[in-house]
Amino acid sequence: MHQTWLDPAAPRAWDLFVCPYTALPSVAGAAGIIVGDVISGQKWTGLRTLLNEWRGWRDYRYVLLADDDLFALPPTWSRFFDRCAHHAAKLASPALADDSYFSHCIMMRNTAFAARRVSFVEAMMPCFRADVLSELLPTLDNTTTGWGWGLDVVWAKLLSYRDLFIIDETPVTHTRPVQGAYSAEQVREANDEMRRITGRYNAQWVMKTLSGIDPSGAEVPETDAGSSTGSFAATCRCSIAVPGASSRSSCSSW
Repeated sequence: MHQTWLDPAAPRAWDLFVCPYTALPSVAGAAGIIVGDVISGQKWTGLRTLLNEWRGWRDYRYVLLADDDLFALPPTWSRFFDRCAHHAAKLASPALADDSYFSHCIMMRNTAFAARRVSFVEAMMPCFRADVLSELLPTLDNTTTGWGWGLDVVWAKLLSYRDLFIIDETPVTHTRPVQGAYSAEQVREANDEMRRITGRYNAQWVMKTLSGIDPSGAEVPETDAGSSTGSFAATCRCSIAVPGASSRSSCSSW
């Protein structure tokens, strides 16, 4: 889906780097796409190797490590990077559109807000400020499977749950079923590793919207008493639709 992310005729302030786990003849040479060397294995195996061996990402302000099954048009990514800088986010993600397959309700778009301060950003498409990615890069050594379940829980704790954002005004569609390509044994292995990773850091699952930023820019604090009604209830207004690569992930930087 990488070609859908780009419009060669439109200006943009970010680059698209694809880290493939197998050859990509349909992407290689495509306008605006930089294709790295093939690195076999799962997402975080390849990205760990890429980020340690290629220092070019350190020249960007933000680095987005996105899965390969996300649909969004170029203006969405441009606006997303702009909003990350605007909010001085350390770690952020676009919200998931209503027609997405999803794992965590907190990631679904809340139409009451342009963005939310949160305590968790899923590893599906985390966007790190470059200095923060440098700080958190050693955590990737904890995944031997390369699936990296639980890394997102650890990142949030190491950042003290501060300056994490979900950008609701730039929703992206996740097009493939969650865990659809995993066997029962792989799910068991990934869960076992997740328990080891989170246990190593004594990291707990904390999924909370701390505040919402409305379209005018006003920030609305969340309160436990009011979290089940009103604007914040939209955080759990989730839906599953039935939408429909050969790359592990895409590294879009700005």
